[in-house]
Amino acid sequence: MTVGAAKKHIPIAVGMKKTKDIFSLILNYFQMFRSIIAYRRVSQKLFEIQEELKQHRHKVVGTTSLKATDLVRKYINQKQKLYDHMFVLVRNSLRILILNYKLGIFFWTTVLHPIFVCFLGIFMNITAFFKIWLAQRYNKFDSKLIRMSDFLKFMPRMEELHKH
Repeated sequence: MTVGAAKKHIPIAVGMKKTKDIFSLILNYFQMFRSIIAYRRVSQKLFEIQEELKQHRHKVVGTTSLKATDLVRKYINQKQKLYDHMFVLVRNSLRILILNYKLGIFFWTTVLHPIFVCFLGIFMNITAFFKIWLAQRYNKFDSKLIRMSDFLKFMPRMEELHKH
């Protein structure tokens, strides 16, 4: 049953949409708090990896140092996680802004124009499609990438080919 159908039959249903928006706002605040904690954790790990990489700065990745190769792989993964958390923070911030405007909380109804709020909603939908597209794209490329362990199995054969 939708909120519109419930309004016709149940008098209490008038506040259901507002209640849903309030709970959604609370959920977004919790998600934002969780994203901030995750962002700080990932940025700390990224800093630690950068410090370790400074010790291996004169080594060639993939050939002379497997430790440096592993650190670069971890660095790239952590950087991608950092960008994902930044993306979630921006989306949650915009969602909170829209819900605050919709509920009339604080001063948002006087500061923001309704057309701007609509553009924020459109932007949020575009970013949702973009996030889905990126997830599918990364899943497609992961299957085509070679694992480092598989690469290392082929290295002795590559050296033999270069000797001849």
